[in-house]
Amino acid sequence: MTNSEKAKDIFDSGLNCAQSVLLVFAKRFNLDKDLTIKLASGFGGGMARMQETCGAVTGSIIAIGLAAYNPSEDFPTSKERVYYIISKFIKRFKEKYDSTLCHEILNCDLNTEEGNRFYEDTGMREKICAGCVIHAVDILDDLIGK
Repeated sequence: MTNSEKAKDIFDSGLNCAQSVLLVFAKRFNLDKDLTIKLASGFGGGMARMQETCGAVTGSIIAIGLAAYNPSEDFPTSKERVYYIISKFIKRFKEKYDSTLCHEILNCDLNTEEGNRFYEDTGMREKICAGCVIHAVDILDDLIGK
């Protein structure tokens, strides 16, 4: 099973976008499953359903930091490597979705009754959000390894 298939299964189980992305890489970084779920719990729906940065993106940014930051080297060098990889990730994510903002990707307001109904009635979780999770994990596999 590929990492993106694992992330999709996790997402289908009801976890949010950030949790689904990060949990795929948790074992690699020696993160406990429950701790990982807690760490990423507030990033769903573009950070607490505020529809800012997509949860698949924020989960990926955490994973990149875990993979690329090296505490044994000087801070500026390690920080710049993390920033560089994140910028590559964001560029590739935007190539497909044109944005990293949840409200722009979904084009509906999850903070209104109408927006929530539209999200549910049109199956956006499966049609769009699951795709964001899968695409984010595919990019991460390429940038930080499987």
